[in-house]
Amino acid sequence: MSSRLQNWWLPDEGIARIVIQAAIQQYLGPDALVKRGENEGKSGYWITGPRMLTAVCLFPNL
Repeated sequence: MSSRLQNWWLPDEGIARIVIQAAIQQYLGPDALVKRGENEGKSGYWITGPRMLTAVCLFPNL
């Protein structure tokens, strides 16, 4: 069964590219992608995946 992929923006505040690049497929599956980019003049990441990242994914120790 194929999931519909969605795109969303994540500011890079405190998130190193190497960290998000290494972990994205663990949290969102093998089809997930991360691309560096800008949104409204702010740098960050464009994420493509079947669901959104949650705070628990990004900050598991909270």
